[in-house]
Formats: sequence, structure tokens, C-alpha cells
Amino acid sequence: MKLKKKYQLLLLTVIGSVPLSVVVISVIVTIIYNHFSNDAQTQFYESKAYPIMLGLFIVSFFALAILFSKSINTLIKRINVLKQTIMELASDDKKRLQKIPYARNDELGDLTSAVNLLIDRTISKEIEIQQQERMKQELLTQLRHDINTPLTAMRLQLYTIEHDFSQHQDIFNSLNEQINYISKLSNEYDFERLSRVDNSYVIMEKVDVPKLLNTIILKWNFLFKVNQISIVLNNCATNCQWRSNEIWLHRLFDNIFQNIVRHAACDTLEITLQTNAINFKDNGIGFNVEEKGTGLCIIEDICRVLELQSTIQSNEKGTQVTISYAQLKR
Repeated sequence: MKLKKKYQLLLLTVIGSVPLSVVVISVIVTIIYNHFSNDAQTQFYESKAYPIMLGLFIVSFFALAILFSKSINTLIKRINVLKQTIMELASDDKKRLQKIPYARNDELGDLTSAVNLLIDRTISKEIEIQQQERMKQELLTQLRHDINTPLTAMRLQLYTIEHDFSQHQDIFNSLNEQINYISKLSNEYDFERLSRVDNSYVIMEKVDVPKLLNTIILKWNFLFKVNQISIVLNNCATNCQWRSNEIWLHRLFDNIFQNIVRHAACDTLEITLQTNAINFKDNGIGFNVEEKGTGLCIIEDICRVLELQSTIQSNEKGTQVTISYAQLKR
């Protein structure tokens, strides 16, 4: 029976039961009073039977109200079960998610059936996502191994020819540093939590920022010369240490340098190193800061992971990127 029809019948039953109970109780009490009373002069409404009849009226009204409220409470309980299940379905923790048992073919029963179908679909989707994440983790683990394999071969080859080209020792040192950097970078990722960079766990340590910055400038110096970009370093903080992560800072600076080489169309890059900030300023063509590409998104994500603040200002006269370090928070 549908809920609308059920509660219409229940309401009609309650409405009809009130006068019917009044009549039945009045007749029964009157018959009993006339049968057992020997006082013919006392009127019924003056006798002790009258308040008894009124009491029976009140008791019958309460009984009808309890029966009606019990039906309402059953409906509310079913609605609350549905609400709780839907809240669990919408939450991130779906481990306790279970189907709702039901036996009534009414509107709530149809809704419960639909929610159970949604639970089946959700559980199936969760299993599929877990399988995809597991496959992605295995693939990335294999990829990390595949990256390290040729790097090892490159180290051996460099070691073999290093003595034959001893006059180019600085080039060999630079190549070895790049190989080590790529190897560390591939090992840095937590492949179990790659859905967002924010989820990566980063070990904070003291980083010598001037030394790291000089290393990166040496690495990019040749490419900047090819693109006719001169680098001006204003080192205002010779002894500057940040509590951060060297690999992630290296990646952050690499992305900044890469964006300048690929998009800035400038001839000068001025880098100002201060105790709590690094400023990268070029005299290029600028860009619309609202239209963020992959490089800028990576810069912002890494700054968020390292608890740094990135500020980007750009116009037709050039672009300025500032990385700020909040020392007081550490």
C-alpha cells in the first residue's frame, strides 16, 4: 500500500474512531449504570458514573493518539535510516556502507531500493578505482626502475670515458649531478598517494639555499646562453638556510627557470636572494596570470607542499616571481 493511501485511511480511521468511541463508551457506561444503580432519583450526569465515563473518553483519545504516533514514528525511523545511509554514501569513509533491508512496497521502499542500487554502483566503482590505483602504482614502480636502469648505465659510461676527456671535468661533474638529481627525484615520489601533490609526504631538513641556487644556475647556464639570456644574481644573504626539502626546492626552481626559457622571450633574468625570499624578475613579454599553464600549477603545488608563498606579477614589461619563506612558522 502506498504511503499516501495508507495515511489517508489512518486519518479517516482516527477521525471516525473519536465519535464512535464516544458513543460506544456512553452506551456501555449507561447500560452498566442502569443495571447496577438502585437510585432512580439521581440523574446520570450527577452520579459517580459520569466522571468514570469522562475518564474513559480521555483514555480512549490517548490510546488513539499513541497508535497514530507509533505509525508516524515508524515512518520517521525509516527516513532517518535512509538519511544516515545517504550521509555515509556521501562521505569519504565507505567501509561501513551496507544495504538497507526493507519489506514494504511503498514510496519509501522504492526510495530504499534506489539507494541500495546506488550503494551497489558506488561499491563497484570504489573497487574499480582501487584496482586502477594499484595498477598505476605498479606501473609507476616499474617506470621508476626503468628510469634508474639507464641512469646506472650512463654513470658507468661516463666513468669509462672520464679519463680520456679530463680537460672537460666540469662537464662530467655536471652530468653526474644531473643523473643523481633524476635518480633522487624518481625515488622521492610516494606512489601510493599521487592523486594530488598536496598528499605527498615531505621530510623537512635544513637546505643551503645559496648553494642550491648556484648549482641550478650552473646547470641552466648553457641553455640560457643559447637563448641569449643573461643571469644576474644579487646575493643579499650569503648564509641563508631554509627548513625545507632540497629535492622539492630543486624541482621548484627548475620549473621557474624552464618557464622563463620557454615563454618569457627575455634577454635578462635578475635573481635576488634575501633571507626569507627569492625574487626572479625578467624583462620579457609577460603573460596573463589568470591563464595558468602546467608549469605555474606545479610551482603553486610545490609551494603549498613546502609551506612557501608564491607571488606572480606580470605585464608587458616582464614577469616577477617571488618565493617567500615564513621562518617564524617553523
